[in-house]
Amino acid sequence: MVEDRKYEIPSRIECDGYRGTLKYVGTVGNTKGEWLGIDWDDSTRGKHNGTYEGVEYFQARHSTSGSFIRPGKAKFGISCPQAIKMRYGLIDDELAGIDKDEVSSLRKEINAPFLELVGFSKVNKKQSKFNELKIVWLREQCVSSAGEPQKLEELCPNLEELDLSRNLINSWKIVADICSQLHFLIRLNVR
Repeated sequence: MVEDRKYEIPSRIECDGYRGTLKYVGTVGNTKGEWLGIDWDDSTRGKHNGTYEGVEYFQARHSTSGSFIRPGKAKFGISCPQAIKMRYGLIDDELAGIDKDEVSSLRKEINAPFLELVGFSKVNKKQSKFNELKIVWLREQCVSSAGEPQKLEELCPNLEELDLSRNLINSWKIVADICSQLHFLIRLNVR
């Protein structure tokens, strides 16, 4: 689930596991349709510096960190409360959301055909009590905003540690908006 909103430069985006900054929205050359110009964090992901067929559409940080993608490929992120609900919410099945194919693959990989996973539903039930959560790890969960005012405070009033590393946050104001709702916060990771 990703918030559907109009493109704001310089929004952070994720596409195929790579993160970047939106630098341009519009047409490109004689191609049809709308394109997004992205300056990728990983300079090897791009193809150019924001210039295409002699026209500069945006300025990328490196000579190969820029490229264009179609809007449908970009994930613009979700709010912090949404990410917590998705990551820690109650999953009502026997494996508590663990992929059965991954379990099967693990059995083969370690040559343990009778491998059984026990206790995951109990852990999931405990974690889904948001008001009791003290530690939340949202690394690489496409968090891009604090969400509606006071929603995070209402959801996780006792949060002491929060990992927001490798997300789509594009300003310190968003970090401040998140932290201002967490009155017991001791540790924060935003790398």
